[in-house]
Amino acid sequence: MFKTFFTAASLAAASLFATGASAQVIDVMVLQSDADPNSLEKGTQIQNAMLLEFQKVLNSPNVISYMRQFGIEGMDVIDETAVVAANPGYDLTRTRRSDQELLTLVRQIRNISVDATILYTVYARAVKDPFTGINNLQASLQYRVIGRDGKFLGGDNMALDTTGTPLTGCATAVGGQAPDPLCVRQAVIDNISRLAQDGANKIALQIAALIGQNYGSAQPLAPPVVAPGAQQSGYTPTPVAQGNLSDPCSNLPVDYVISFSGVEPRQKNAIEEFMASWACAMNLELQDNNLSGIAYRYKTRADRSRIVRNIRQMAEMMGMIVETNLRGQNEIIVETIGLRRN
Repeated sequence: MFKTFFTAASLAAASLFATGASAQVIDVMVLQSDADPNSLEKGTQIQNAMLLEFQKVLNSPNVISYMRQFGIEGMDVIDETAVVAANPGYDLTRTRRSDQELLTLVRQIRNISVDATILYTVYARAVKDPFTGINNLQASLQYRVIGRDGKFLGGDNMALDTTGTPLTGCATAVGGQAPDPLCVRQAVIDNISRLAQDGANKIALQIAALIGQNYGSAQPLAPPVVAPGAQQSGYTPTPVAQGNLSDPCSNLPVDYVISFSGVEPRQKNAIEEFMASWACAMNLELQDNNLSGIAYRYKTRADRSRIVRNIRQMAEMMGMIVETNLRGQNEIIVETIGLRRN
């Protein structure tokens, strides 16, 4: 299998026959990073479930589908236990390993050339509400992706709702009975698995965009477009479709806080033009604007699902890849997934 990655030597060699290659397959390894004593320890039920979720998503058909847009055929996910077992001399039961040890281990594995190493750390705890006595799960996932030559390729710090997710059923105390430990672990797994799912999808996009530009056969992305009136942003105007649902503006007015992170200055202008043009809009007020993002207080008669659909459509027309998260009843968080090109 023809392997490529980020060193100058590999780039020069790959360029000689990149046009003749069909599509590349990227070798990745996902490792549990648990050096922080406050994080969940490697090998636990929750950690193993997160590792499995990472591996499953990176191998999934939908990931392969959008990777092909960048000329990448997919990812081969290498299992640590399988390859290290074939290279005897290392104790696989060890925990609380430093990232330096993990990266050294990857480099020393024989007969395997890992293109990207994904190091992830999981934090989780249950906090009891002082008024209701209900235990709320607070959890976060930190990950970073390191290339074969040591370059940082991507990373994120992802968290569940910061107010906590209530644990219910047998995962909480009922009638004086203590929570069942197995139920608690399964409830944690069910709630935080989506962090691994979102993280894996982001990683696949970032790696495919970075490698595909150099070695893939993908066509360049279409230029982004925005709503009428945004020509000063450098985009081509395109109208926004609103659908044909019956009387979508019959709801009571609601104020939403919609924040965008990772957007460029010219994209901020376009976003404002789009939001002002959406059906049912009543008022658009700038709430926060800084180098990392922008936030609006948006009064509208549209329901939340229509707003989210408008955001997805806007992102597609602007050539952006975004992740939309809902917080409470009136807050929508939109994060742009940045894709490196060099």
